[in-house]
Amino acid sequence: MEAMRTIQSVTDGEVHLRLPKQFWGKSVEIIVLDAASTPSSPASSKTSLRGALKHPVQPERLGLGTALAELGRRVGLTDDDIAAIEQVRDKSPAEPLRFE
Repeated sequence: MEAMRTIQSVTDGEVHLRLPKQFWGKSVEIIVLDAASTPSSPASSKTSLRGALKHPVQPERLGLGTALAELGRRVGLTDDDIAAIEQVRDKSPAEPLRFE
């Protein structure tokens, strides 16, 4: 994977990049970070991102089940409430989507 790192000043909300030929005609991903929050860069503006890719930023993810359980606790759902919901819910399979 080819990578390029450059630190530039933002002027009027814009940054202009001149990409090397190996990126021309390709789809590229652009990640913008505050340079003050990143480790100091080496003298060269082109550096390997291999170290950064070994430890990517992972936002803390909350699973759907965990979120639903937390919501149930907040609103005070009891096992009796869940049993009542189970008795009246429609258990038939959902209709498949049609794309026409």
